[in-house]
Amino acid sequence: MPDIFTKAERSAVMSCIRSRGNKATELELAKIFRANGIIGWRRGRKLSLLESRVRRSDTGESRIIRPDFVFPNWKIAVFVDGELLPKLCKNVSHH
Repeated sequence: MPDIFTKAERSAVMSCIRSRGNKATELELAKIFRANGIIGWRRGRKLSLLESRVRRSDTGESRIIRPDFVFPNWKIAVFVDGELLPKLCKNVSHH
């Protein structure tokens, strides 16, 4: 389905959207990382992505994103869904 907004309009709309209500879930995931010895992550770090790498554009513009967790050594960004994680954790059996 084609987008109803131009690229500039979509950018303006998306820049107004701010994350909220996800902090408790992020902290819970941080506890899970610590409890399982998962190291090398950082929280709330800004990343700059070249648009040409994201969408194969020739503009070379950079985009700033802020993932919930970043593993810089592995170049992995994690975005946390505040509604999904509690459901997953409830179904996990602890050994």
